[in-house]
Amino acid sequence: MRLSLPDQETYPHAPIIEAVLDIRTRLSAPFSEKLLKKICDLEIEAYPTFRRPFQVQFKVERADPSAEPTSEISSVAHGGAMISKDGRQVFQARPDGFSHNRLAPYIDWATFRTEARRLWAVYRDAAKPESIEFLGLNYNNLFKIPSGVEIGDYLNAYIQIPKEIPQTLEIHNFQAQVVDPATDARISIITSFGLLDAEKMVPVTLNVQAFKFLNKPSADLDEEEIWLVFEALRDLKNLAFESCISDKVRESFR
Repeated sequence: MRLSLPDQETYPHAPIIEAVLDIRTRLSAPFSEKLLKKICDLEIEAYPTFRRPFQVQFKVERADPSAEPTSEISSVAHGGAMISKDGRQVFQARPDGFSHNRLAPYIDWATFRTEARRLWAVYRDAAKPESIEFLGLNYNNLFKIPSGVEIGDYLNAYIQIPKEIPQTLEIHNFQAQVVDPATDARISIITSFGLLDAEKMVPVTLNVQAFKFLNKPSADLDEEEIWLVFEALRDLKNLAFESCISDKVRESFR
């Protein structure tokens, strides 16, 4: 049974603070500094600022069973992140794939998708991935609700607090992951509350992810197939977001 999708409403004051489109790959050759420089040079005009992301590695060893284990923490360079002139867009090229980040203000899906697809073509043609392992969308939303209200009047995905105790939360973390049987994609929802602000409002972070594991050789994937999957993931992301909020929250976005 296919999930019922909501109407696609574009909010004038969308709460999106960051949107990420991610394609995880496996390369046939190592991701070299020469390859990274080639990608950076291709986009130097649009994405002039370069940053080096680091990946933390934690290693534990116990050579002698009678001795205490030793541990080592290190960080290694993990590709590169290129940032647009206005600082609102990021192009990540990594050994394990590609990401395009859009920071607020988020324009619309068509604009975001078009730039992501263009940048993916740059990465794909330079890195020549052997296989596509994962496609994902990650949307981070931030909005506020009044303190001390009935949470269920504003949110549909939250940890229910017994009504007999005070409803002013300082810490709240809710997480769930579900599978869409029609597409075999996953939807992840994380709701977190921040600290009460000076106006007696509670910041709410609603993170919605929609992703699918492909694990297919690039030669067996048509480019249009990749972007059709992203369209389906976008529908699932919207379904999850709209299902998590009430009309009281929607009104603040309009």
